[in-house]
Amino acid sequence: MKKTIHVNSPAAKEQALILVAGLDPDHDVIIEPHREDRTKPQNGQYFVWVGILANEYGYTKHQTHLDLKERHLVPIFARDNDRYADMIELLREEWQRGNRERAERLRRELIGMTSITRTSKRQMREYMTEVDREAASNGIILPRREDCE
Repeated sequence: MKKTIHVNSPAAKEQALILVAGLDPDHDVIIEPHREDRTKPQNGQYFVWVGILANEYGYTKHQTHLDLKERHLVPIFARDNDRYADMIELLREEWQRGNRERAERLRRELIGMTSITRTSKRQMREYMTEVDREAASNGIILPRREDCE
């Protein structure tokens, strides 16, 4: 059984306590702060931006998305997730040892696995702010939606 309970009320807290009390001995219980996922409007606006930037830069949407993730989302994930930061450090160590081909494969794999579906609303807002700044520094004004905050 896998179950997630968002404890946002006394009743939800009571439900969580009852569930944990009734568990068989062989279970892991993980408690972490609630994370508000990125919103559909954020996601929609981001991919509109990717299309605009792809046209401006002369790349495919897919390549533009990968490039943006590498420059702006990877640092956010590395800052917010110790395990992710450890993976980046291992990649750097491979590069420094001279295993450049392997490090490059690992880098591409890491970027491919770095998904905006795993961003919180706050991380996505920060990511989009960075993408917008990059675009503005290149003279590209991206459209805004008010419901993306």
